[in-house]
Amino acid sequence: MGITVFVGIATDVKTQNIQSLFITLGGTDSALLEVLIDNALGHKFSDILDKIREFDVLAQLHFSELSSEEFKDAILAIRAYLGEINLSSDWQRDAKELWLSKFEPLITQDDRYAMAC
Repeated sequence: MGITVFVGIATDVKTQNIQSLFITLGGTDSALLEVLIDNALGHKFSDILDKIREFDVLAQLHFSELSSEEFKDAILAIRAYLGEINLSSDWQRDAKELWLSKFEPLITQDDRYAMAC
């Protein structure tokens, strides 16, 4: 089963057009992402993890519901976790590649990114 991840919004400064930032992942990638965010946020930021997973039953994760501060904490915690793991297993390498290739480009477009990170 797949999952849709809502990252946030990006506003074009010149045109004021608003773009929703989201991605839909297939079963393997969605499982990788869920394990990654559980491991990165579960202990220290369980309240943020709960907000992200609030719509889990609908096969949705929402970074879009986070405040700027929560967004910053989540992104920095995930990046720190990726820097700490030893990448000795396939899932760790695949999770890091997924995050870097699919999520970092969306995160850096989010309106909260410049303020938070």
